[in-house]
Amino acid sequence: MANKKFLRELLDRSADGAYVVDGDQRIVAWNAAAEELLGFEARDVVGA
Repeated sequence: MANKKFLRELLDRSADGAYVVDGDQRIVAWNAAAEELLGFEARDVVGA
C-alpha cells in the first residue's frame, strides 16, 4: 500500500499532465496538470 501511495503522490505532484489506465482501458487516475493541459476535470474522466 505504501508503494501505491507513493505513486499517487508522484502523479499528483508532477508538473506534467499524466493519467493512468487499467487493464480494461479505464482511466483510474488523472492529475491536476492533465486537467489544465487537456481541459477535463478528474471527476469527469476517472472511471471512463
